[in-house]
Amino acid sequence: MVTRAGRVITLALPAGDALVPGRVLHVGAGWYVTVEAAPEALLAITPRTPREGLRVALEVGRLHAALAVAGGRLLVPDEPAVERLLHRLGVTWVRARERFLPVSSGSPH
Repeated sequence: MVTRAGRVITLALPAGDALVPGRVLHVGAGWYVTVEAAPEALLAITPRTPREGLRVALEVGRLHAALAVAGGRLLVPDEPAVERLLHRLGVTWVRARERFLPVSSGSPH
């Protein structure tokens, strides 16, 4: 990896460790490295009702896809299986490109 300042760094994380935005990875003399979430391709769903939002969250979970909550929207990865699901459910959604901070790291199985 290369930092914004042009420093080349290498990461070796313990198994099961996660990079969380804001985490400090290194502190050196006069500089430090923190984790930032990069914008990525997402589908942004605007549920019409709380019930619809819960239904979307349940069905996205059944696909073992990650989900984030951002204000009144649900954010999911822009993947073909998720897009097909949203079409099937008939919910309102748009493509978006933003930082994705899911509510969990997914299913352990």
